[in-house]
Amino acid sequence: MSIQTAQAGAARPSVSLALFAVAVALLAVAGVALAVKTWGLVALGLTALATVPVMFVVLILLTLGK
Repeated sequence: MSIQTAQAGAARPSVSLALFAVAVALLAVAGVALAVKTWGLVALGLTALATVPVMFVVLILLTLGK
């Protein structure tokens, strides 16, 4: 195994992970859009309410410098 092969193999998981993260984000946005279209602003409010714990964790991690 050459160095070039090892470097190419090491880069693949990060690219596929980034692509997976983008795909999940796009699916989440599409899901919220469909929910708002179906149920109106109630779905948007419930989505915001459900993300409050996630934002708390993000703010704590930012405060700790991680």
